Amino acid sequence: MNYMPPDAYKVPYLVDELLDWLNNSTDEMYPAIIAGILHYELVRIHPFVDGKWTYKQTYGNIDSINSQIQY
Repeated sequence: MNYMPPDAYKVPYLVDELLDWLNNSTDEMYPAIIAGILHYELVRIHPFVDGKWTYKQTYGNIDSINSQIQY
């Protein structure tokens, strides 16, 4: 399986779509599910073959969401 990133010009549109989903479609979802979907989508949207930067940024985002989870 080879990852083919989106063309760079598509990235702003893809990020906008992801943020629209996050702001409008997640009210009834568990935060851990939201974090997993965000992680997948950010990795998918990342416009480079080397995804190391994405993982660093994504885990920062997951930590932010995770801090809002009540255990």
